[in-house]
Amino acid sequence: MISNVATTSRQALARLSQPGKNTQGDDIFEVISKACAAGRKDLSLREIKHLYQDRFSRDIDVSTVSARVHALVKAKRLVHAAESRLCAWSERSVLPVSLAPTQPDLPY
Repeated sequence: MISNVATTSRQALARLSQPGKNTQGDDIFEVISKACAAGRKDLSLREIKHLYQDRFSRDIDVSTVSARVHALVKAKRLVHAAESRLCAWSERSVLPVSLAPTQPDLPY
């Protein structure tokens, strides 16, 4: 006999595992992409945090942003800037991130 808890747990897991559902890293990458497309050169972790909150209307810890950004840098989707600058929120010196340069497609 399967309990109600086991059934609802399986259903919840199935909803979370749907193909095409964005991960938190995908959401953070989207926030950074849109900011860069709007003219931002680079972003600090706190700037990403606040843009994420504006976009998704939910709080996210800076440590969570840091972990996702680290994974995106490791995956070569983001790069760290060569020089540090002051963060707009904390006014501390930070090494911001931006989109990794991409090679344009070659014509056939």
